[in-house]
Amino acid sequence: MCPLSYREKKRKETAYHEAGHIFMLALFNHRVTDSHIREVQNGEIKFEGETNYSPCIDLTSIKDLLDKRTFACIAFAGSSAEDKFIGCKDDCGMSIFDGGLDDWIQYQTLRLKKGSHKPLLELTNKIIDEHWPLVSELAEALYQSGSLNSQEIEAILNAKISTCPASKYLQIKRSQYEHHLRNIKLELFKKSD
Repeated sequence: MCPLSYREKKRKETAYHEAGHIFMLALFNHRVTDSHIREVQNGEIKFEGETNYSPCIDLTSIKDLLDKRTFACIAFAGSSAEDKFIGCKDDCGMSIFDGGLDDWIQYQTLRLKKGSHKPLLELTNKIIDEHWPLVSELAEALYQSGSLNSQEIEAILNAKISTCPASKYLQIKRSQYEHHLRNIKLELFKKSD
C-alpha cells in the first residue's frame, strides 16, 4: 500500500474527526442527517468537515447537566478520533485546542468550567477506543465518498454491529455511558462569569 500524499492524509484526518462526531451523535440518540468533508481553498492544504444532526439543539438552552455532559462528549469526539487515527498514545483529544476550535467553542457554550473537560475527555477517549472499528468504518466511508447521508450511516452501523440491530446495541451502550456521565463531578460557571 502506497503512503498517502500530504493532501490525502489531511483529508483522511478530517474524515476520522467527523466520524468521531457521527458515532457519538448516534450513540447518544441524535439522528445524523449528513456529514461532509471538503478542501478549503486558501492557499494551503486544509480540509473542513461538517456533521449535521436532527433535531438541531441550541447548546445555550441546555439546562440538564447530563445533557451538557453528553454534548461535551460529542464535541470532544472529533478530536479524540482524529488524534487516535494519527497515532496519539496519551492525551488523545487535546487537538481540540488546536484544530478543533469550533468544537472547543461548542464545549464552552455549555458553560462548564475549563478544567472540567478532563474527565469528559477521558470518557470520550474510552468510548472512541471501545468502538474504534465502527468509527474507522464510518471514517473510511466518509473519506472515500466525501459525504454520507443518514441512510448510509445507518447501513454502516447495522453492518458493523452484527449481534443485534444497531439501534438496540447503541441504546444498551448509551445507558452504560450515561451512568458514567452522571458520576462525573463537574462545576458550572457562575452566572456572573
